[in-house]
Amino acid sequence: MTAHSRAGSFEVAARLPHTSGRAPSAEGPTSDGTETESTLQRAHAHRELRRSLTVTVAGSAVMAAVILTVQVLVWIHNAERSYLSPARFGRITIGQERTRLTELLPSEQVPALPERPEPPAPSRDVCEYYGSGNNIFGAGPVYRLCFDRGRLVSKDVLSAL
Repeated sequence: MTAHSRAGSFEVAARLPHTSGRAPSAEGPTSDGTETESTLQRAHAHRELRRSLTVTVAGSAVMAAVILTVQVLVWIHNAERSYLSPARFGRITIGQERTRLTELLPSEQVPALPERPEPPAPSRDVCEYYGSGNNIFGAGPVYRLCFDRGRLVSKDVLSAL
């Protein structure tokens, strides 16, 4: 591309190559073999971009690992705190008062029940659910205890789907 003044006007001429490919660049080493300032700045920008991309990807992976670890620890904690052993479940009998069962029952109930078939509860019942094993995903059977006015009126084992 050239530009010059001609007879009181300004003329610009561009020469297009007849072959495809990249046009020769004005960037790159100078005649004495040193890099131009713009080439150095471009290389620096590329290094910074690669570094920030690496930090972003690594940071995201670390955050995902931390969140997953915390979630698994919460699941384990919930499974342990809501576990009712089969032996203790067997010692529970219909007609017992809820206050007498405090020593046999875990401190917490299963936090969330997965979908499973469940027999209807007797009317006016308050039902409690306990895990039958230390299964952090809630895939095993669940014990259901239903109380009416503080007395146990039904005890069921709800199978997993």
